Amino acid sequence: MSKKTVLIIEQDAIVARQMTETLAQMGFEAVTKEDGVSGLQAARDLLPDAIVLCVEVPKMSGFAVCHKIKKINELQAIPLLLTSVEATEESFNKHKELKTRANAYLIKPFEM
Repeated sequence: MSKKTVLIIEQDAIVARQMTETLAQMGFEAVTKEDGVSGLQAARDLLPDAIVLCVEVPKMSGFAVCHKIKKINELQAIPLLLTSVEATEESFNKHKELKTRANAYLIKPFEM
């Protein structure tokens, strides 16, 4: 049985490495991308089992990537966790009202 794959779209290399190590300890394979454009392409190519997406990634915001992912038939059902160091609970609550929302939201910093 192959490992479940988690796509991490995160511009902070330290955070991405910590998530990768934590997921590996839990038996997951992690693939990391550092910007929204390459992250969206990786989601299309890999069809991961889950996606962790930072709002502040460069080239295309995490909100925009989330919107695009949730509009692609093959990707719609993939659980997506949106993280942010700048977003507030209020901005996440507004995003939750959209049809193309994430499945869960987490404000940084958080413990792994």
